Amino acid sequence: MLRLQRQQSPKRDLHLKDPNTFLVAATLIVTLTFTAFFSVPGGLYSSDDPNSKKRGKAVLAQDPGFWLFSIYTTVAMFSSTAACILMLVAQTFDSELARKATLFATLCVYISFSSLPIVFLSFLGLVIDNDSLQLVLVIISAVCSFLLIPICQFGFSLLLLNPTGGRALRSFIALLHYDNKPEDSSYQKAIKDNEKFV
Repeated sequence: MLRLQRQQSPKRDLHLKDPNTFLVAATLIVTLTFTAFFSVPGGLYSSDDPNSKKRGKAVLAQDPGFWLFSIYTTVAMFSSTAACILMLVAQTFDSELARKATLFATLCVYISFSSLPIVFLSFLGLVIDNDSLQLVLVIISAVCSFLLIPICQFGFSLLLLNPTGGRALRSFIALLHYDNKPEDSSYQKAIKDNEKFV
């Protein structure tokens, strides 16, 4: 039998803890995508190339996979940059503005995370010559995209619906048959027993 148990959840301090976490994640994505622009798949034409119009340009620029790589890398970079800016705003202003900035920054980070698998798989598609392996990568990217989008939506709905006590979280816990918190391990019990005697 499915039983939901409602408990008072501790209030989360959205304007102090979450901006730091999201700021680190967004900064790492900015760093990753920034370096992806400088290490272009396929490389660049050298400055000694006989065709002066191609010098310094991407070798694979005409490939559709390169366009996919470039577009999603740009989306990931600018959405995570926006998240960084919003997190800095969240740390410096009042709690209501901090809460709104955190929500928008969370959305930007989810957009970044959704773009990264496509960036990675388009990069692999550019550098791998095997057609059957490219087909496998397309199938994997389609499956990952369909799985990642609902996961991101679920995570964002948790943030919107009171992160620790919202309906979505209670439903998820009910689906997992989570009646109570797990028991302490034997190590934790031994520590508690020693504290009683000290």
